[in-house]
Order: sequence, then C-alpha cells, then structure tokens
Amino acid sequence: MITQENACYKNELWCVYELKDAQGNYYEETRLKMRKASQNNEFVCPDCGEYLVLCAGNKVEPYFRHHENANCPVRTNGQGSRHLLARRLLFQAAKRSFPNAEITCSRQGGKYISDIFIKDGNMKMVLEYAGQDVKLELWEKKHAYYKEEGIMDLWFLNGKKYADDVLATFEYLIYSNQGIILLLDMEDQEIRLKQRCTIPFNQSERVFTKSFKLEEITIDPSGKINCPFETCKNQFIEDVEEILKSKKRAYQYNADSGIFDKNPYREREAEKESVQKIVQKSGEVIEVNREHKRLHMEAVKEREIRRDGGKNFEKDGTPRQGTLDDKLHRRSLTSKDGPLTVRMTAIGESWDLPQLKGNEAMLPKASTNRKSYLESLNLKLQNIQDRKKQELLISKAIEKINSELKIYSWHCYKRG
Repeated sequence: MITQENACYKNELWCVYELKDAQGNYYEETRLKMRKASQNNEFVCPDCGEYLVLCAGNKVEPYFRHHENANCPVRTNGQGSRHLLARRLLFQAAKRSFPNAEITCSRQGGKYISDIFIKDGNMKMVLEYAGQDVKLELWEKKHAYYKEEGIMDLWFLNGKKYADDVLATFEYLIYSNQGIILLLDMEDQEIRLKQRCTIPFNQSERVFTKSFKLEEITIDPSGKINCPFETCKNQFIEDVEEILKSKKRAYQYNADSGIFDKNPYREREAEKESVQKIVQKSGEVIEVNREHKRLHMEAVKEREIRRDGGKNFEKDGTPRQGTLDDKLHRRSLTSKDGPLTVRMTAIGESWDLPQLKGNEAMLPKASTNRKSYLESLNLKLQNIQDRKKQELLISKAIEKINSELKIYSWHCYKRG
C-alpha cells in the first residue's frame, strides 16, 4: 500500500491525522468536508504537485494516495497498519505539546525519513517509532545525523515487544543515549516509561516502570515527557527502602533473641535421618527375602531330586521353566524336611508345598499363613476318627493349596 499523510490544502500543509481525536474517533463533520475537497481535487502532493485522493475508511488509519499513473519522485511504500497507528498517536501528542509548531509526518530530511518532524522556532525535534529492532549500526548513523543537524530525536519502542523489566540490547542502546525508555502501548493508548534507579540502602539497581495515558502527557522542548513519573519513581524507591530495612530489623531481632543459636534445620536433619533408617531397613528386608528365596529353591531342588532324580533341573542347577512348584506332593513322613515341607502327623505324611509367586516382600508372611492353615488342618484330622471325613478335608485342602499359588492371597489370609 502506497501512503502519504501530508497534502497541500488551500496553500497550507495539512496532515490527514487531523481527522481524528485522541481516542481514534473521526470528527465526522471534518471527514465529510475533506471527502468533498478530495472529490474536487483540492489536495495536492507537496513533493510533485499532483492531485491526491483522501482515503478515510474505518478499517485502517486515514491516508492520501496518488492516482494510479502518478510519478512522484519521493513516493515510498507505506508502513504497516500498526506503524500508521503509532504515527497518528505520536502526531497527536506533538500537536498537544507544540500547538503553534510546524508538524509533518514522514518528512524526508537528507537521506533519512522521520516519522514525526516538529519545528517550533529554532527548536527541531523528531519522534521515531521502532516497532521492531533496528540494526544497531543503522540506528547509530541516523542518530548521528540528527545530532549533526541539531535535531533532537526521541525514540518510542513497541510496548508489547519490550515488556520485560530486563533491558534488551536495542533498549540499552536507546537508554544510553536518551536516559529513559519510552514504550508505546497502542492497544491501551498508553505510554510506558522505563528507567533504572538505585536503592540507597544497599546500592542495588532496579528497573522502575510506570504507564500513563497518552492523552494526559505532553513533551517539552528538552525532550522530557511531562508526567508524574519522577514522583512515582521516588515513591517506589522509598517503598523498597522500607521493605529492606524491615527485613534487616527482623533479622537483627532474630539474632538478638538467640534464634540463630538454635539449629533451624534440626527437624529437616531428623527427617533425613529417619528416611535413611527406613531405606536401610528396607534393604535389610530385601536381603532377608533373597536369602529366604534361596533356601526355598534349594528345598525345592532337593525335593525334586528325591522324587524324580532331578530331571527338572538344568546342568547348572537352575530349574527348568514351567516344571516346578505347581502341585502339592504327598510322601511318607520322614525327618528330611525343607522350608516348603509341612509334617501332617495326623495321617503320617509329609507334604511338599508348591512355590508361591508374586511380590517377594510379602512372601514371609504368606508362607507363615499357609503353614498355619495346614497345621490347623492337622489338628482337625487328629480329632476325626472317620476316614472318609478325613479324606474329604484332605481333598479340599490339597485343592486350595494347588489353586492358590499367589503370594498375595496367602498374605491376606485370615484364619477362620
């Protein structure tokens, strides 16, 4: 889009941003008047003398455009819509600050174009908006040019892009030259001032930021923004000072009262020691379970060797998968019993129990509960004389032992 903000109207330079108020609303009577003037070819380009067309719709900021076949030597591609909005806001701030000054937009000065150029007597000032980072070398050249020409340059940055308290590189470059960061917040139509300050209490450095409505501020000829920023900054320094002093008083009180003589980390150390003991005890339990499992497997191996000559074991002594501990084995009562053997003295037998499977941490209690169940069965069998009743109880018990091979089921077993 080719844009231009200035036009000659009735032998005077007129800026299209005169159509709007500070809130961005059109002066409708003025817009109607200027549309008629545009249709009557009353707007002339100050650079080439050709007629300009006024474009003053509601979607983008108003602007002038040349006719299609115009040949203006200084016509340039216009900025994006956000840059146009920033330029209008800065133009209106300039008009409030210097009502009698000559103010133009997009002014060609030497080899550079400034967003807003202000000339008030001998005072010359430009207002520049940087929506994105400018190449540092280009900015330095432009700043040096303005300084050489006796033009004061104030730079306004994108408030959304530079929202952090920490200064970015481009911000630091601007700050080192103008002593303050000026951030333009176009959505809220505010200006946000950012400046470093030193806290006298401990000589620490903070960044103070404060926002003001654009319509409430003006710019003086020295480039200072007229607003209560300094008052707010001094209050901020006092508040931080008071907070730091309060913290020091509290620290001194604790020191005087002997709190620091006590161990503030004693509870944490005690908790740490307790955790270490639990971890150590858990390690001991794991070792006991491993030893229990080793003895268990040795007993299983011995039992299998007695029963079938050890055909269920590999040459290295490890059991073949799927061949062990799936059934209860009954044999005559002997004195050679292992950890998986229960002596059923009421019927003159030794029962070799199947291996339990599951969470090994529960294995000791599960094995104990299973043996208690069979010991209770042994007592019942001693008190029953009827052989058929004995066999019925034995069958139910063997079925229970062979079907319940999970450690968890015996771990939770409660004797009836």
